Amino acid sequence: MTQPSIFPLPYMIASSLSSTPTLGGALLTVFAVPDHALIMVAVAYMILVGIGIYSLFTRDLPATLSTKASKWAESYRLLRRLTPGMILILLIFPAWQFFSGSFFPASYTPGAGGNGIPKVGAFTPVQPPENMLQVYNWLLSQPGSFNVYWPGANGASYPWSDKSTPSITWIDSPKPTLQASNSIPGMFPAPLQYLVAANLTGSIARYLAALNIKYLVLQPYSETGLSYSWGSSDYQRLTSTFSNSPGLNIAKSLGDITVYAVNNTWGQMYSPDLLLRYAEGDKKYAIAYNTLASLESHIAISGIGSIGQNLCFDRNDCAVSILSPSFLEVNMTTQETMHWTFNGSSVMTLSYNGTVTNHNPGGIRVNGGSVAIVRVSFSYRMSDLSDLSLHILFPLLDTTYFTTSTPQSVEFPRSSTWTRVTYNLTLPADTAFFTSRIQASGANGWIEIKDVQLEVSRAKLDSTAPFGTALSLNSTTPLTLGNFSGYTYLQLMGEGFASRGSENFTFREPTLSWVHFASNSESSLLLSGNTSIGALVVTQLPLSRRDADPANSSKDHSIITQTGGPLVYARMFNYGYGLTDGNREHSPVPTLDGLNLFTDVEPGLHTIVLKSLLRMSTSYFLTLVANIVLLGWIFRQSVRTPRFRKREPSSVS
Repeated sequence: MTQPSIFPLPYMIASSLSSTPTLGGALLTVFAVPDHALIMVAVAYMILVGIGIYSLFTRDLPATLSTKASKWAESYRLLRRLTPGMILILLIFPAWQFFSGSFFPASYTPGAGGNGIPKVGAFTPVQPPENMLQVYNWLLSQPGSFNVYWPGANGASYPWSDKSTPSITWIDSPKPTLQASNSIPGMFPAPLQYLVAANLTGSIARYLAALNIKYLVLQPYSETGLSYSWGSSDYQRLTSTFSNSPGLNIAKSLGDITVYAVNNTWGQMYSPDLLLRYAEGDKKYAIAYNTLASLESHIAISGIGSIGQNLCFDRNDCAVSILSPSFLEVNMTTQETMHWTFNGSSVMTLSYNGTVTNHNPGGIRVNGGSVAIVRVSFSYRMSDLSDLSLHILFPLLDTTYFTTSTPQSVEFPRSSTWTRVTYNLTLPADTAFFTSRIQASGANGWIEIKDVQLEVSRAKLDSTAPFGTALSLNSTTPLTLGNFSGYTYLQLMGEGFASRGSENFTFREPTLSWVHFASNSESSLLLSGNTSIGALVVTQLPLSRRDADPANSSKDHSIITQTGGPLVYARMFNYGYGLTDGNREHSPVPTLDGLNLFTDVEPGLHTIVLKSLLRMSTSYFLTLVANIVLLGWIFRQSVRTPRFRKREPSSVS
């Protein structure tokens, strides 16, 4: 039914009737998607089989078998009573052969031959390889309470299976696991996919530790499944990423399956030092776990507007601001004003150091092993009735002088008064030449541009840094990184001198380390020497350090806290969980990653309970009783058939 070359008639009918109102659309919907036609055929045969069985066991028997004394008649009546129950049992257990084979095939499998529908049945059991079973049993034997992440093909296929196969932890996980949920969009594993895709190896382990994921299990399967599970379809790249991630180590390897252990997980229950709120909608917040944990602060992040302090990136107006190397730059400025007048459709541009096109490497050169961080700022105004469009573009060339891409800003709003705009961009690692281009296009009106400022910094690629790059500075003269108000934490390495207000530090750090400025008054941050900057954190409240906090005692499902505040239960979010203490029961709200967060918890002993356990047990018992009664009634009842009396034709006089 799904191969036009074998069964052309349905497609011919659908094509010829495609323009028919309602009917044509229905036919195209059915025959355009193979699963639709197959399911309809399967349902049709099920209806025919049901009608056939009903007809077979309700028709009148020959007179020789219809007498009450006949043993055949007694057996026949017994069979009539048993048949509905037998059919019901077969429907309850779909592993029956009737539902396997090509009659009800497995779902579409990416990469499979033909139309992607495998020949095996949807309910045909698959036998995992022996090393997969050994890893399963090994995880099952590990002591302690922790989560695992063992994704599977998830709609794609394993090398040892012809049909789409789900993850083994989706079916029966050896330990608690975290799965994607439609009720919490963007939750785990989306942030892990972001970290893997951006090659931010330094942030992976602590992000997983915050979710109490102690083991990652990596094994090869289809590229579609790998991309869905990990954020990368390249199995070799995934292996390299996890092998080079600080805080991860190989705990077990069997054949093509590798188990990575996460060091120093935060536990199944913990009290975060800081409760933050992030509402930007992207997954950049995953960087914050490692950045703030390296400052000895454990955090929890919520997406609910009324919970937590604001967290933001590359902005300096939040309770906690994490600033990337692209926020700190050296600049080149022009103070000239340009006036462009449009009379007819045209495009006018302003490029730094000439144009950059294929085989025309003008602009600015980027040395190998580094990336360019660019910021362009300028002021502009337009005539009131202009139809002009204003953007900033960045033509990029690789080492072969070929244009790889041309990123551009959003369209800046029309304004008749002087307006200042800024656009930041970290260029891709394969960029060899680039320029910034201010471009205006339209047909009527005029535009003026002045005070154009191009700021360019070169950063080294460093996957252990929070943002994957470290800004390099080499200056004997103190450079101003900015004017900041709040507690300031600067992550750097190398040799040099840093000062802010009355605080001065001389540093010599072989790896990225933090310099803490205790004053929260507004002042400039100065830096000199041969150094690299990984990140800058500015907070409006001092970060509490875990080594200075009162000790918290945590067990599997309970915790004793010395201070009040939020608590995290590192299991997949469920409204059925509750947290009890001596006074009341707390209900959870989800974190951005899909864990259970309890707020406004008082000091003392707290225990996790299933607050709806009584209701669930009662509902289950009543449902079980109802099913037993229904089955008993089915087995006791015989199938009744309608009887029609034969009417004699009336005579009309």
